[in-house]
Amino acid sequence: MNNRREFLLLASAFPTLLSARTGPQAFKAGTCLGGRDEEGFWKNTENAKAAGFRNIESSGAGVRLADLYEGRSAEFKQQLEKRQLNLVGYAQYSPMSDRSAVKQLIDLHLRIARVLEPLGTGYITQLLTPPPKAGVPPAKLPAAMTPEEIRNFTANLNDVAKSLRTQTKLRIGFHAETPEVAAGLLGAVMEGTDPKYFDLVADVGHIAAGGLDPLEVCHKYRARIVAVHLRDWDPSATYERNGEQVTGRFVPLGEGKIDLPKLVDFLRDTNFSGEVNAEGGGLAPSFNYMAKKLSIQT
Repeated sequence: MNNRREFLLLASAFPTLLSARTGPQAFKAGTCLGGRDEEGFWKNTENAKAAGFRNIESSGAGVRLADLYEGRSAEFKQQLEKRQLNLVGYAQYSPMSDRSAVKQLIDLHLRIARVLEPLGTGYITQLLTPPPKAGVPPAKLPAAMTPEEIRNFTANLNDVAKSLRTQTKLRIGFHAETPEVAAGLLGAVMEGTDPKYFDLVADVGHIAAGGLDPLEVCHKYRARIVAVHLRDWDPSATYERNGEQVTGRFVPLGEGKIDLPKLVDFLRDTNFSGEVNAEGGGLAPSFNYMAKKLSIQT
């Protein structure tokens, strides 16, 4: 390298090879995990602890912890403390496009909150269950939602979020997956909900896979972000699924095209104080990348 100018030119050409800046970190960091059943969940938490993580967010798939530990929050907390872990977030899939079901939805989320509040959990990650339609495959359902269904979804989210924020200490944010981002639902939901009550869980991998710039989305909704999911995406990677060749896939942190160091620098620069959780790519590799390349303290 002959001079600083050449270094800067090279750095701009290969941003993902660089590391995030060291500096003050207002946010907490951890990982997302789940389990097919109770035993699987606790085994995965022990694997997370062995990798170095202390903060976890439960995934929306698999065992439903709020159902499993309803009325047993003290036991749930004891199990976490025994492993020196904190449950910072809880993911929840809900069908929210039926306005007549709003009372049941509010009751469901308040019941979840009653299990989680004694643990010190901070937020619910709300995932979308779109209404089924005959002949429409699951990945196409978000794009098939009608304007009325989207309005119902945001109206129910507003009512659920207001109840949570006024009756509990938990926040709730929308986690848009790839088909929802591609269908424009991330923007529709964020614009259709009340910033006073409803937030965003920004999964940067799904945002990129759905065709948006993760950093631009984080800039736009920075004041409403309660958590960030670190996931990487390579749009040119190919693999076989169900006998067909597919292009574009999630990859371990640092192996895709998302500028994760720049994104983490943005969170530091804006004093983000929420959660930053790795998702996918393996527990130990994710922990090492976060520590060594992103200078994140977990």
